Amino acid sequence: MSIITMFTVVAGLGVALVQSSLQDSAPVRPDRPDRLIRPLAAHQTPPLAAPMPDDVTKETCAACHEDQVASFDRSEHRHAMAGTGDECSSCHGDATAHVEAGGGQETMTHPRRELSAQQQSDLCLDCHEKAGEQAHTRLGEHTRAGVSCIDCHETHPSEHTAQVAHRSGKGAMVPATSDACLRCHSQVAAEFSMPSRHRLHEGAMDCSSCHNVHGSTNDRQVRNEGKDQCLTCHQDKRGPFMFEHEAGALDGCVSCHAPHGSAGRHMLKERDPRALCLSCHSREMGKGVPHGRASTTTMGDCTRCHTAVHGSNVDPFLLH
Repeated sequence: MSIITMFTVVAGLGVALVQSSLQDSAPVRPDRPDRLIRPLAAHQTPPLAAPMPDDVTKETCAACHEDQVASFDRSEHRHAMAGTGDECSSCHGDATAHVEAGGGQETMTHPRRELSAQQQSDLCLDCHEKAGEQAHTRLGEHTRAGVSCIDCHETHPSEHTAQVAHRSGKGAMVPATSDACLRCHSQVAAEFSMPSRHRLHEGAMDCSSCHNVHGSTNDRQVRNEGKDQCLTCHQDKRGPFMFEHEAGALDGCVSCHAPHGSAGRHMLKERDPRALCLSCHSREMGKGVPHGRASTTTMGDCTRCHTAVHGSNVDPFLLH
C-alpha cells in the first residue's frame, strides 16, 4: 500500500472518530429535547453574532426577540444605556450561553418569573440607588410589603403606555402615578370618590405630589413632616400667626381635615363642623368652651363666629 493511500485511510478514520464523538457528546437543545446542538461546518454562516460576551448586543437579541427589543426602545433605558452593549444583559444576565444554546429559558434570567421582589429591586437599585427619590427605597413601606420596582414601573412599556405617558409629559417607564397606586390602595381610592376631595382625578396632582412613593423617613412616606406638606400648596394658611390654632400647631392639618377626601365640606373629618370642634373643645377633653354648651350644639356651627380657624394676629379666640 502506498504512503498516500495509507494517509487517506488514516485521515478518514480520524474524521469518522471525531464525528462519532460529536454525535455522542453534542448537548441537547433546551427548547427542543429531540434535537442536538451541532457545531457549524466551516462553510456555514452563523445565524447570529459569534457567541462572545462582547459581541452579544441588543441587536443580537433582536434577531429573535424583536417585540421585546422594540418595547425596550420605547423606554428611557434606551437613551441612558445607548452604546453600552449592556441593554439586555444588565437585567437578564450574560446572554452568551443563551446564544450558544440557540435559545431556551433556562439559559437566561427572567426577573419577574425567577427572582424575588427584593432581588428584582436590587437589579434596579444597582443603578438607581442614589441621593434623592430612591435614597430610602430599601427601607420604604413598599419594600417591606414585598413590592418591587417592576410592580409599578414597566421596563418594557407597551405602545399605548408610552403614548399616554408622553401626553402627560412623563417618560414611558413612569406610571400614571395615581392609577398605579390606587390599584392596590383601594381604601384611598374610595376616599378620592368622596364629595369633598383633592383634585387627583382631574390631574391637578397625583399621589407623588405628597408622598415619596419610593421611601421616606416620614410617616406614611410623606415628603414633608406635619403641616409643612400641606403648606407647600396652601400657602395662605402658613402664617406665622400671633394666635395659632393649637390643633394645627401640634398635630398638623390632619387634626381636622381628611387628607384624601371626606363627606364634610373642606375635607373636614366630620360632616357637622360643630361635632368636629367639640371633639376637642369640651369639658371632658379639658378644653371647655367659654359659653353655654347649648349654644354650640343647637345653633349653627362654630365658624360663624370663629372665622379665623387656622390662626389670627389680632384675637386669641380666633374670632377674626
